[in-house]
Amino acid sequence: FTRDFENFTYKAKPSIRFRLSKRQALSLAYSGAWSDYEETSGQESLDWWAHGPAAQYRFKLSDAASLRLVWGFTIRNYDENLASLQDGTNLATNPSEEHHYQRVEVKGTWRPRSWLELDGGYRFKMKDDRFEGFESYEEAKWTTGLTLSRFPPWTLHAEAAFTQRDYDNRLGDLATETLEYDKLEGSITASYKVKHGFSFYAHYSYANRDSNRSTGSSYRDYSFHRFLTGFSFAR
Repeated sequence: FTRDFENFTYKAKPSIRFRLSKRQALSLAYSGAWSDYEETSGQESLDWWAHGPAAQYRFKLSDAASLRLVWGFTIRNYDENLASLQDGTNLATNPSEEHHYQRVEVKGTWRPRSWLELDGGYRFKMKDDRFEGFESYEEAKWTTGLTLSRFPPWTLHAEAAFTQRDYDNRLGDLATETLEYDKLEGSITASYKVKHGFSFYAHYSYANRDSNRSTGSSYRDYSFHRFLTGFSFAR
C-alpha cells in the first residue's frame, strides 16, 4: 500500500485431535481472523475477515520416522477494498474483494540418531480471486531442514526453501507474460540452553527473489541478509 496505516489482527483457532491408533492421529480445526485497520479519511477501508477449515493427518512410519499430511481452505472477504478487473483496472462499480485459498502439504521427518533430525516437505498453495482473477496465483514450495544436538547444551538448526509462484493475470514487465518469480531462502540458528526452558540464540537468514517484474516492492527482485540474537523462555 502507498498510504499510512495501522491495524490490529485478532485470531482464533479451535481444534480437536483424534488418536486413531498408536501410529495415527487426525486433527481438525476451524480458524478465524479479523484485521481491523485505522480508517483513512476519504479512502476505502482495508478491513477484512477470513475463516476456514483445516485437517492434519499424522502417521508414524517407525520409531524414527513420521509423515504429516495437511489440507486447508480459507475464505477472505474485504469490507470495502474493491476487486480489480482482469487487467488490474479498479472501477467504483467493482465488488469488494473476495479471495479463496487452498493448500495441500506433505512433510516427512526422520531421526536416524538421537541427536540428529532431518525433514523435507512440499506445499502447493492456490489463491483464487473470485471476481475476475487478477490476483489469482499458484505456488509450489519445497523445504528441507536438519536439527543437530550432538554437543549439548548447544543445538544447531538449519533449513532451506525454494518457492515458485505463477500469477494467472497479473503482468510482469512485458505485456505478453504474466508475473512469476522464484524465491530461495536459507537460515541457520544456534542456541545455547542455559537451564530448563531458558536459552540464548543467534540466527542468520538469507533470501533471494528472482522476478520478471522490476517495479513494486511486493513483486520485484530482491535479496537480503538478516542476523538476530536474543533469548527465549518456555515452560
